[in-house]
Amino acid sequence: MSRVLVVDDDKASARTLQLHLRAGGYDTAVAHDAEAGLAAARSLRPDLVILDIRMPGRSGLEVLPEFKALQPAPHIVMITAFHDMDTTIQAMQRGAEDYIHKPVDINELDATIGRILGVDRSENLVPTSDVAGGRFQMVGHSRAMKEVFKTSGWWRAAIPRC
Repeated sequence: MSRVLVVDDDKASARTLQLHLRAGGYDTAVAHDAEAGLAAARSLRPDLVILDIRMPGRSGLEVLPEFKALQPAPHIVMITAFHDMDTTIQAMQRGAEDYIHKPVDINELDATIGRILGVDRSENLVPTSDVAGGRFQMVGHSRAMKEVFKTSGWWRAAIPRC
C-alpha cells in the first residue's frame, strides 16, 4: 500500500483529500504546516507528498527541496489556489512532478497519482471462471465506472436467473 502525506494548512481541504485517498486504498497522513509536514515525512517515509504552496510560516516552495532531499525521496505534487506561471515553473525546477490547482479535481488528482506511482487503476470487466456462462465480475469501483456499469446494464446479464 502506497503512503501519501498531504501537507495543507486548509484543514477542510486536507481532510477531504485524506478521506478520498484512504477510500482509494492509500495509507494517508495529514500535516497542516511545512515543519509538521517535514517531521511526518521523516518518520512515515511517504511515497508521495501532496504539498500546498502557500502556507503560514514556510511555503511549500521553500520546503520542497528538503522533501526531495529525504531518503528515499518522495514524489511531490504541488497544489495551490493561486494560478501563477512563475510559481509553477519554480515548483517544477525544484523537483515537483506535477502541479494541481485548487479546488482539486479528484479525477485529475487520481490520474496524477496513478501516473506518478505507477498504479494501474484501469477499470475493466474481467471474465470469471464461468466464461462459458457469460458471467463477469466488476473490477472497476470508481464513481465513474459505477455509473458506466449502471447505465450499460451489464449486471443484468451477469445475474443468474432462477
